Amino acid sequence: MLAICLLVAASLVLFWPVLFGGRTLFGRDITPFFYPMKHVLVESIRSGSIPFWNPGIANGEPFFASLQPGVLYPGSLLLYVLPLSVSFDWLVALHYPLAGAGLYLDFKNLSAQNAAARSISAPEVEAATTAFTATALPARSSRR
Repeated sequence: MLAICLLVAASLVLFWPVLFGGRTLFGRDITPFFYPMKHVLVESIRSGSIPFWNPGIANGEPFFASLQPGVLYPGSLLLYVLPLSVSFDWLVALHYPLAGAGLYLDFKNLSAQNAAARSISAPEVEAATTAFTATALPARSSRR
């Protein structure tokens, strides 16, 4: 349990500028692909409709049936209850301690030593969060 708490703490420290420092995640696939897609998802759900189709791309494309929007993904609940600019960053940031904890528990269940499980899961969380926070840009003034 201590190892998982340390993974969560490491992720919070590495994502601090994004979660609490007024910066936001943009760049790579986030700006042109994920953020607009999550915006369509959130606006549809908040307006009371199920987003089966996205008419905003070319002549339209299936939305609900696609895996990327995550309409039924449990983590998307954050998007529905918090402002998108805040919930998107938290959704991304929460995946890293979850992935690290999953790796730790998986290696521990495979009869690996605790030290070996920690040595595998911790660098995954740190490397991934460092890559994301390096692309974090200052947030717009309307952020918080």
